[in-house]
Amino acid sequence: MITIKYKVVFIPLCLILLLSAARLSMAQAPVPADSAAALFRLSNARLAEGDSSGALELLDLALDLDGNHWPALLARGNLRFVSGKPEQALADYTRALAAPEAEIRSVAYYGCGLVHLHDKNLRPVVEQFRLALENSPDNPGALYALAALGLQHENILGSKSTAKYLARLVCLNPLYRDAYRTWRDQIQNKTASQIRDVDACLERFLAEHPDSTAWKVDLCRDIFISGKPALALAKLDSLCSSKPDYLSPEVPLLRGRCYLALKDTARFQDSYFEALETAGRTGDFRRLFREAEPLISNNGYSHWESLRDDRSRKFFLKSLWSQLDLDPLGKINLRLAEHYNRLDKFEQKFRLQLPGTAYPEYPANVIERENLDYIRRGPKNEQKWLEGQEYIRPGLRNGEEWTEKGSRKTLSIPLRYWYFGESPSFINSDIMIRTDQRYADGSFPLDELMQTLQLQYFDLESIHQSPDFNIARFYSPEGGAAEMEFYQGGVLRGEEKPVAEIALFDPNWNLLERHASAVYDIHNPEGRSWLAVHQVKMKPGRYWFVARMSLRDGQKWIDRGLLQPSARQKGKLEISSIVLSSLPEEPDVAYLRNGEPLLPRPSSRFGRHEIIKVYLEICGLQSDSTGQRSYTESVDVTRIEEEENETHTFDWGLVRMKNPSEESATTSIKLNFTRYAEPGGGPVAEVFTLDPSKLSTGNYRLNIRIEDNTGRLTEEKKTFFNLTGR
Repeated sequence: MITIKYKVVFIPLCLILLLSAARLSMAQAPVPADSAAALFRLSNARLAEGDSSGALELLDLALDLDGNHWPALLARGNLRFVSGKPEQALADYTRALAAPEAEIRSVAYYGCGLVHLHDKNLRPVVEQFRLALENSPDNPGALYALAALGLQHENILGSKSTAKYLARLVCLNPLYRDAYRTWRDQIQNKTASQIRDVDACLERFLAEHPDSTAWKVDLCRDIFISGKPALALAKLDSLCSSKPDYLSPEVPLLRGRCYLALKDTARFQDSYFEALETAGRTGDFRRLFREAEPLISNNGYSHWESLRDDRSRKFFLKSLWSQLDLDPLGKINLRLAEHYNRLDKFEQKFRLQLPGTAYPEYPANVIERENLDYIRRGPKNEQKWLEGQEYIRPGLRNGEEWTEKGSRKTLSIPLRYWYFGESPSFINSDIMIRTDQRYADGSFPLDELMQTLQLQYFDLESIHQSPDFNIARFYSPEGGAAEMEFYQGGVLRGEEKPVAEIALFDPNWNLLERHASAVYDIHNPEGRSWLAVHQVKMKPGRYWFVARMSLRDGQKWIDRGLLQPSARQKGKLEISSIVLSSLPEEPDVAYLRNGEPLLPRPSSRFGRHEIIKVYLEICGLQSDSTGQRSYTESVDVTRIEEEENETHTFDWGLVRMKNPSEESATTSIKLNFTRYAEPGGGPVAEVFTLDPSKLSTGNYRLNIRIEDNTGRLTEEKKTFFNLTGR
């Protein structure tokens, strides 16, 4: 919006009035030195020297000689106006309305409008400016004043009239009070004919001002928005050939959108990230951020505002699109392409509030909620909502309401309503990772969950999330790195063996490692399925991981998240994650860890008839004087009751699971034994089996306590599993 203030906007306009009066006077024939015209010219000279008081005295003398010297009358009105005497200025402007020349009357009506601009009732002011245009259609001050009023008070003029006045002003002089930039950035409902007219005027202007490369890029953008991407691309390439040193992210960004409209998604993506790199060099992220902003929530927006360097801004946007990507291991970021396809359709009728204006408080996009929902979720008939999954805002009871930035909303909100940066976010009813925390180094997690974003904005029937997925952490024999294993499966049936792979990224989504993973053929009571076991070694730090299984027909199962492995503490007894496994049966080819055959069960669900194999590793056992290592192990399996919504901390994140109630055990298994380990100092593999056939069905907690028989150090670890009657 343009805020109209006397000292900011109107002093320059009054100077234009003075110049108009001077031009009218100079067009007259030479006159004697003691005439009104001579005094008027002398007053202009005094004014040019900064002597406004002397100029005003000379104008008084000129009007004493000739009361109908219209240019002097206008000039005196202007000086009176800028010196804080609006009533006297209005008297001069009103007298000038009797002038025979239409241009004089136009300037006088314009001056009358300026005097009354502070009135509460602005409609008479609008009428004065319109009368100024009736007398002189090319009065730039009146055109700009009407456009500024329309932008600030849409109910007075209406958006169509505002656009009309500003378009006329651009055709007169696009540089007048930055008219073209205002037209480009703040007029959202431009018509196709207005765009064509303004572009034609701008082309004539640019022919005389060849250095205005940025405006030529704008012309190419208008051609693109008008539905001619091939022509826009050709003109853009020609412009870049003639201006090879011109550096702006606007160029590759527009080029990419042209490629996307021409169905070349790969070149679109290359151009987009070229624009992001260019913005990192120039510091101009305005359009890149504005076009991504509909997907960014309050938290994400506040984080963007807190960034202080271009490198951080570049990584913010790169991370945003990496998190939104349905398949980070694929060649094309389909979510990025879909977003810009939606923007193309949106911009056929509307405009985002784009560069040249300060970012207002979120949401910065001047878009109606229905249109914003389209950009976020697509057409209504394509929006998919997760039925039955609701989030109750912490601290309030169901049925209450809460207020956010003045708008009333109910508490029960479908899962997909929450978007980038909201806290907390959910993957499903079992897992939650908080996003309102800061890391130890003070940095802000842009978002810990990508699946929420994927599900909310863009779905593909070929991409799924594995219902059975788990992570186990083991300690490396070297002591510094963690060995992470990801068990992915539970959904694939059939003869085709899927291809599995794992990738590791740094916090800014730069690829660190990517390799294939082993896949095992599993025969269980529910039928045949496939299990992928992904293995990665990583040093302490923060990493994004992506695990994927895929078939030849394009079906994919993708799981991902954020890992923060910590360093092992020397001198402390530590236990790895507990892996629950089935006993391998022919013709199964079992996965081996430390020579031990395992079939990990990421679902943690077992039938009562199944023998449960338990695997873990112990690190930090001390040797006695003979070099022998030994430990005592206590195993406690206890049936528990369910209490939802408790959050337990594991070494790879915050996970919401069922809460055990200590008093509600109904049956249990207790085991105690002493183990002797191989000499040495590395991790020790511990394996035993559980026979659950005598247990009742239900949910169980498995607690393992290890005591080092030499160092007398102790450590405990627990996990949970479900037992069914089958």
